[in-house]
Amino acid sequence: APAFDISDAASMQIWAAIKNMSDCIRDADIKLSLSDAYAFLTDAISGVSVRGAMNSAARVVVLGTIESRMQTADVVILTGLNEGMFPARGFENAWLPVRLATQIGLPSADRKVSLQALDFMNLSCGADVYWTRSGASGGVQTAESRFISRVRARGGAFDTAVGADILRVVRARDDVAPRPLDYSAPVPPADWSDVYVTALEKLIHNPYTFYVNHILKLRVLDDYWATPDARQFGDLVHAALESFANKDAAALVADMDARARNILGADSIIYHFWHKRFLEIAPVALEYLNALPPSVAETAGVVNIAGRNVRARADRIWDGGVLDIKTGTPPTKNKLVEGTMPQLPLEAYILQSGGFTIPTTEKSRTPVMVFLQLKSGAVKPIEYSADDTAQMIAAAVEKTTELFNMYSAGGAPYEYRETGDQKYHIYDDLARNRD
Repeated sequence: APAFDISDAASMQIWAAIKNMSDCIRDADIKLSLSDAYAFLTDAISGVSVRGAMNSAARVVVLGTIESRMQTADVVILTGLNEGMFPARGFENAWLPVRLATQIGLPSADRKVSLQALDFMNLSCGADVYWTRSGASGGVQTAESRFISRVRARGGAFDTAVGADILRVVRARDDVAPRPLDYSAPVPPADWSDVYVTALEKLIHNPYTFYVNHILKLRVLDDYWATPDARQFGDLVHAALESFANKDAAALVADMDARARNILGADSIIYHFWHKRFLEIAPVALEYLNALPPSVAETAGVVNIAGRNVRARADRIWDGGVLDIKTGTPPTKNKLVEGTMPQLPLEAYILQSGGFTIPTTEKSRTPVMVFLQLKSGAVKPIEYSADDTAQMIAAAVEKTTELFNMYSAGGAPYEYRETGDQKYHIYDDLARNRD
């Protein structure tokens, strides 16, 4: 029979449960009577299961239903077939009603009964099976399970035809007529929700990516095993430059080094490559940012285009200009003029329209745009004049209006488009474009 030794390592969880209860009582300064202590102790160890190694030579073994799974025996004795124990009460929670428990994802009331029924059925398939129950429990008379009562009412006989009917129904559910896959582009209903400027690039270059990300709101989970990449490097640099005030180049490099060590570890090879980039970025970035008019970082703004709100969070803005920090390659002038890379032009449009919460003057009616390019070997600002910016704003607003008129009212397919940029391919598995 199973043995129990309170001194072995497996049994130490009992002491851990008692200690945890004791610490809680002490911290709450609760005084317990003897009967209260018994109740608290019982509750503390009721959730702890301890079973020693099973004696393989034992001829009689007492097991719970879960432990008995995948086991065979010459004789099976099923006990506890009393009302209230079999079937077990489905939902027992004094604190949460069934409806609320279901909403927060707790197991349904039927799960416990279903598992018990499955175990009972499997164990009852043995060659020699006994169903037993106790006439009394804790000095109180018990009632036999309704299951036993119904078996008695039928004289212990079962309709074998019912089993055949059930099997036929189950097999019929598996007999599903083949249906060809639908590869057509999704056509969702109208969508007038707010859109961030960064999402508009997806809608322009690969509408299916926008559909999955913005409408279905699916996100790609981070790969636990993936090493830090360019995105994390960019986030680090953005965060460090957000609070560059009163820092010289050495202090900024030290700040970025500390952030990098926190992500990579001081012994990482990647850290040394990042440190080299920091040395290149810090003096150029500080010189340019310090020369700007009074500015604010990471500021939210909104503007309405074609009946739909377009939102943005600008890296840095001031009265008369917007700046975007790019640790990679910024968009080319041709793409900005075509309106196919609308992020910064739309941020300039928000500034022009008074959509940012900063004081502005007439300078912001004709803003300028700046990309602070921090690409390795090419750290420099790329500036666009007020005239160039006005042309790019017009192209971006026109392109955005065209897209909203096409998609917002519904009925337009969000088709998959092949592009050379990997960031528009993250949902290729869902698109099944290579099936």
